[in-house]
Amino acid sequence: MPGDADRATPARCAAEALLVLLATLAYLWLFRRYGFDVVDEGTQLAQIDLVVRGARPYVGFETGYTPLYFSLHAALWQWTSGGLLATRTFGVLLHAATIALLYGFTRRFCGAPIALAVSALDLAFLLPVSPRHGAPFNTPYPGWIAAAFALAAQLLVAAVAHARLAVRREDAPSAASSSLAVSFAGLAAGLAFAVKPNAGLLALGGALLALTPSWSAALRLAIVLATLVRVAAVAGTIVLLGPAALDPTYLVALALPVVLVASLRATPSGPPDGARPLGDVALLALGFLAPTAVWAAPLVAELGAARFAREVLLLDGGGVVAAYLLAFPAPGAAAALVCAGIVAAALVAARERDAIAAGLPSRRASVLAPLLVAGGVLLAGGIGVVQGSDGTGARLVAEEVCLWIGPLALVAGAVLLSRDAATARAQALLAFATVYALQLFPRPDLIHVAMGAPPVLLAIAAAWSALVPPSDPRDDVKRRAVLAWATVAAILVLCVGRAAPALRARLAEPLVSLDAGPRAPLVIAAPYAAEHRWLGEAVRAIGARTAPGDGVFYFPDLAGLGFLAERPAATFYLYFVPGRPGPAGEERTIAELERHAPRLAVTGAPRVPAFAGAEAYFARLLGRVDELYPRTEDLGAFTVRAPATAAAAACARCTGPGAG
Repeated sequence: MPGDADRATPARCAAEALLVLLATLAYLWLFRRYGFDVVDEGTQLAQIDLVVRGARPYVGFETGYTPLYFSLHAALWQWTSGGLLATRTFGVLLHAATIALLYGFTRRFCGAPIALAVSALDLAFLLPVSPRHGAPFNTPYPGWIAAAFALAAQLLVAAVAHARLAVRREDAPSAASSSLAVSFAGLAAGLAFAVKPNAGLLALGGALLALTPSWSAALRLAIVLATLVRVAAVAGTIVLLGPAALDPTYLVALALPVVLVASLRATPSGPPDGARPLGDVALLALGFLAPTAVWAAPLVAELGAARFAREVLLLDGGGVVAAYLLAFPAPGAAAALVCAGIVAAALVAARERDAIAAGLPSRRASVLAPLLVAGGVLLAGGIGVVQGSDGTGARLVAEEVCLWIGPLALVAGAVLLSRDAATARAQALLAFATVYALQLFPRPDLIHVAMGAPPVLLAIAAAWSALVPPSDPRDDVKRRAVLAWATVAAILVLCVGRAAPALRARLAEPLVSLDAGPRAPLVIAAPYAAEHRWLGEAVRAIGARTAPGDGVFYFPDLAGLGFLAERPAATFYLYFVPGRPGPAGEERTIAELERHAPRLAVTGAPRVPAFAGAEAYFARLLGRVDELYPRTEDLGAFTVRAPATAAAAACARCTGPGAG
């Protein structure tokens, strides 16, 4: 497979990537108008809508995302007048472009079979569709944008490391070209930071760690600084995880890969005349600060340093982590089988690589490695079928495998990948990915796996390609190619099986309009239409009792109704997760309700597990809501609450958070 990669010209890789782009776009486009998620997607749209109306992040409403994200989507809405569909169209194009980029570079470095397998897995398993609810990839999470920027930063620093370490010295790149690539890597990390803070900081840290092996081995400063960077990577990981670092699953899944990558080479291995570390650090910092200064400096001046650290950087003493922390599920039998097959295949490949290096060529890896992987996958699939004949068991097994396959592959790559100049690119990709994978904390669920997947998938593919031994002249090249493509064919069958239920619902079931008001010109398969009818009922109920632009109080996770009904949230906090906001935020919300007197309150039971227990946690807030809005109408999925008298209902209208 490495040989195949060598024969692929950049032009051929670009042409194939274009075909992947078109195929991915055609698949995702089928679901561009399918379904709606009132909680995650609705909340994001409600926040964007507030920005379009003139509110500002952190000033007019609470958010965990940085201003470039909102500016981008607000501009899309204003340029296209498309609202929800403009955001979804941008998302589909972004996903297709990211997968095409992933394919193109994986094709160039690792060969066609690995590139096709990686791209298909990303599309089918990490961008899934629920026929009943819709497509999570349509939710405009900032993590999708951040992943594309992170992938760019990863590719840039890997190219620099490869050029410095793996080429003949007379062909080494100029200092100017390396400097430009490093500064652009910092810029990409800065742009990621401008949409999602943790993703940008992890991209910056991953880029710095990936560059350390290319620093001059003759400079004491390089040795000292590289050691400090590696120690900081491990220490930062432990600090980030906090008490979760004592959890064995978090320790293995997130901390262990960083520890292994950081500890296996404590000093630079670069040539004596390699890069100087302070130059790389300065260039990364300058690239990162260029976009950051544009949005951060005004916010720091307005909010103050303490509030900026607390609300923008989320350095609130662990409050956000405590509110959102999920346990990292231990691998079940099915996931353990898949992981065991991958680890066994990696061990076989590494053993053959060592045998060839010793002049004792062996051909076992080309046969055994694919069989071991395929065997683990088939056994896991069997367990999934047994656990749920309706497909539920197979889906849950697939999600569990997706959660664990990345960490295990990163650990295997860190342990088994040879530490020499020939694998410089793979080492850099791996170092970046182990740090960027920390974005999975504190919510290790499928959607966060998907948002962090592109850099991790590229690193795994490169590590595997570097691990598989080169073809021996006496080996049967055709047989190796047949086995590689047979393995890819098996993976593609799995991908088709994963996507089949959604495609069946989209193409075979009759589609009907999703009743969610005029701002959501969406469709859903007819068998599931009744489950979404409450959205239209809510839009009509809110509209009948208020005027366009009136502020409404939503609790705990119904702010998306504000977008659908064109009645924005009337308080600084749009959603209420137990622990976020804390007691001070609860008191602020009560004060806003008393001061601005929104014309309506809409409450309901939590719709997703993250909001479970909100009624008990915010009991004081709900008690005050009961006092201010005693006239209630229970409409099943939600309750509409109005003030006691017509005079109270006629008090000054607020037009959104921060009004008055």
